Amino acid sequence: MSNSIAVEEKPTFKKYDAEWLQKFDGFEDYSDKKVEETINQLEEFAKVLCEHLQNSS
Repeated sequence: MSNSIAVEEKPTFKKYDAEWLQKFDGFEDYSDKKVEETINQLEEFAKVLCEHLQNSS
């Protein structure tokens, strides 16, 4: 008899680039550095939001 372990899959965060962000209104003229900073902030926000949602349930 084999033992199986259930593994909870953690969400993966897709990497986005300047071209993706610059498609949105208000981001068209962002420099590469500003795009990188903004994407990092969005990814961090998404992680915090997911953690909050998991802890509140």
